[in-house]
Amino acid sequence: MKKSLLLISLIMIFSLSGYSQLISDGFESWTGGNPDNWMGTKTNIEVDSVLEYTSNVHGGSSAVQLINKESGHKRFTSVGQSVNAGEFYEVSYWVRGHGDIRTGIVELTASTYDYNDYHNMNTSTWTELIDTVLIPGSGAVSAEIIFSVALTNADIDHIQIDDVTVTLLSIVVPDVSIYDIQFSVGGDSPYKGDIVNTGGIVTAVTSDTTGYWLQSGSGSWSGLFVLDYNNTPVIGDSVTLSGTVDEYFNLTELKSISNFTIVSSGNPVQAEAVTHSTAKAEEYESVLISVTNENCLDDNVGYGMWAIGVVGDSLFVGDNIYDYNPTQGTSYNVTGVLFYSYSTWELLPRMASDVSEYTGIEENEFSTEIFPNPAIDFVHVNAEIKGTIEIFNINGQLVYNAEFNNSASINVSEFNSGLYNIVLTSENGTRSASRILVD
Repeated sequence: MKKSLLLISLIMIFSLSGYSQLISDGFESWTGGNPDNWMGTKTNIEVDSVLEYTSNVHGGSSAVQLINKESGHKRFTSVGQSVNAGEFYEVSYWVRGHGDIRTGIVELTASTYDYNDYHNMNTSTWTELIDTVLIPGSGAVSAEIIFSVALTNADIDHIQIDDVTVTLLSIVVPDVSIYDIQFSVGGDSPYKGDIVNTGGIVTAVTSDTTGYWLQSGSGSWSGLFVLDYNNTPVIGDSVTLSGTVDEYFNLTELKSISNFTIVSSGNPVQAEAVTHSTAKAEEYESVLISVTNENCLDDNVGYGMWAIGVVGDSLFVGDNIYDYNPTQGTSYNVTGVLFYSYSTWELLPRMASDVSEYTGIEENEFSTEIFPNPAIDFVHVNAEIKGTIEIFNINGQLVYNAEFNNSASINVSEFNSGLYNIVLTSENGTRSASRILVD
């Protein structure tokens, strides 16, 4: 969905009395060969590639000509503007020539950039384009408006811009669940390019603090990656935020974050139990998942990844967050968020407790009866043995242990919601393990 006249497919409320013009410039004033109020600190196009253009203008006597024949883009920016994070601005401008041009915004304190899609121009006729930008960050900030150009061609005098107007908008942003952002049938998010309010619990954080994963509920379509250079929540934080839905090489993400709020902390996160085969699906993208008893087929498949599963049907485990050195031929239990990068599904463990060797205790060596499952208040365990009973959470932490004699009733009402392993060990050392879900 191109971010032009139809950039935001939301209901927009425009208040005439609430309009505030940030920039209105026809490039009529030049000083020392540069256009006044432009060539901001984030401009990186060469000075001799920004020229006063007078042979064919849209209005007045001058326009600006931008030249960049290379495929790598170059920025032409305004001087810094005082704005507030979370505000929307309409960028209206007239353009003609041959080349690619897009608008964007840079928040100066954190050097946070956000760009719209390119417009591919090839016309000698002046054409009005209208884009929308969202100010990233939080609070009062300083930002520069960006015109980014690439692949300009001399046949229509490269790219020329005239009569730029940047106006504050009042926009109603919808509340959209992570499920609705993610759910799609073989394609991009239905909200791609839209600005939304959403929220969830942080399940993982990138090692370089450039983003984090949110989850609302569990299971299919419940996870979302957030690209965020300004906020650094931790696992268990419940957050609300606004941002633009984007597809980064087919990975659905939220970017250009504003209105970030931590609602509460220390919330439980729940991993969805899957297999190496069922994990590789769009519905589990960015979801916290757990696999059990998966064989390490290859301890180094390149780029810091190793492979689990069976020959011909494997799942890669990546080191983007936590680096684990596996042993080929050993079976593992792995918990992590499912990532999609370079057309490859990767399971990303977050910490040391997310990876453990499979010990075989999951293979029941005697009959065990456990009910109800899922459990809310009490779980009842029956087995004709004497020994011990232990309960481990999905991260392998021991949360309960006691002596066991044929039966036990355990109060799980204070347990966090999620999957647990119940391990029975008899006096002669035989073991049995079963999984339960606590609601």
